[in-house]
Amino acid sequence: MKWIKRFAAGFLAAAMSLALLCGCSGSDGVLANAKEIEPGNSMWFRHDRWEQVNSGSNYTRVYTDELSGKKLIVSQADFSRCYVGTEQNGILRVNSTEYYYYGGEDADKNTLQVGFYEVDREGKTYKSIQEVKGVERVLTDLNLCWGRGRPSDPVRIPLKMRAGSYVKKNTLYYVESAEFESGTAIIYYPTASSEDDVSNSALYVDVYLPGKSGVQAHFTLGTLNHEAYTTMGEYHLAG
Repeated sequence: MKWIKRFAAGFLAAAMSLALLCGCSGSDGVLANAKEIEPGNSMWFRHDRWEQVNSGSNYTRVYTDELSGKKLIVSQADFSRCYVGTEQNGILRVNSTEYYYYGGEDADKNTLQVGFYEVDREGKTYKSIQEVKGVERVLTDLNLCWGRGRPSDPVRIPLKMRAGSYVKKNTLYYVESAEFESGTAIIYYPTASSEDDVSNSALYVDVYLPGKSGVQAHFTLGTLNHEAYTTMGEYHLAG
């Protein structure tokens, strides 16, 4: 990923001038100097490629919203399932049954089909719900995208990804944006990230929603771990 460092360095002067002169707000301000990139070449895609661990492992982080103080557990497995919620309950999104044998079956050996589910982690039950929108939907889109989508499976690819550098509170960041129909996520990275340490390098994620002004959530990302929140083998369909 040397190109990422060169890319960020090349924007340093422009980014600092932009931030110091206009102090732009909103996603357009953050991305004023950004260029479009291929999703498969993004730092975000590289952070959770499943080659790093065995299939079926969860990629889990705590997202703390600095605006509301709310903490969300965000966990994805095999780019097929993503959980967003708390230790007590949350939303599970399934966008593929391809790897159902790695945790996509419930306690009664039923394969969870593509869709959204409400999960009661304390009661060990789940139920199908309508499509989720808002911040939680953007987080599932972001964590399930993997940059190499197939023509028949466009849900895996962001509509557009851009990258650039941005100065915030006198600190320079490398930033990437991933745009979806549900909204836009902007990911902040330290520009001095080691090429060998992409797993933990993302620091913040901002979420913007269509039709709403300003950032809707500003998340600080916790340390990556592999706690399983998408494995459904102990859960029963709520009766």
